[in-house]
Parts: sequence; C-alpha cells; structure tokens
Amino acid sequence: MIQGQTVERWLASIISVNIQTLNKGFKTMKSITRHTGTLKKITRMKNSRDGNPQFMLYCDGYKFRTPANASIGYNIDSYFDKEVTVTIGLYRNCLTLNTIHLN
Repeated sequence: MIQGQTVERWLASIISVNIQTLNKGFKTMKSITRHTGTLKKITRMKNSRDGNPQFMLYCDGYKFRTPANASIGYNIDSYFDKEVTVTIGLYRNCLTLNTIHLN
C-alpha cells in the first residue's frame, strides 16, 4: 500500500489491474446471427487438443464448426438432417456454432 492511500482505493486499484489482465486474454464470440434450416455434416475434423470431437457443419448457406472442447461435439449427430435453428458467430476469425435448437 502506498503511503497516504486509503485501503479502499488500494484494493480498487488491485482489482482494476486484475480485471484488465483477464480481459486481455479472454476472447468472445462476435457478430452472432440466427439461421434456420436443415443441419448437414460436412466432415468430422481432427479432435481438439484435449481429445474432444469437432465437426464442420452446414446450415442455411453457412459453413461453420463446432467449438473446441464443447460437449455439443458428442451429441451433434442427433441434429443431422433435421430442421434446426442455430446461432453462429465469429470466434478467432472462424464461424463457430453458438447455440442449436430443434424446430
């Protein structure tokens, strides 16, 4: 603590620095859009670094992938060739599945 600084002000400065540090490494999904159509599997991709399945998918004219290390990779096949509503977004410059619901 710097001399002359209140405890509250000192704690606030530490919390602010920690939040800024966390935000620099945290990526968020951007430009999320909603689409309805039949879900098609294009290909199964290489497993993620942690060994989880990933797929390249197609719906309503958009080609996108399942997120790495997401549980949806284990049951996405139950949505193939069915009418679904998906939301997809841009994550690390790649179109990525955000949510999926059967119609």
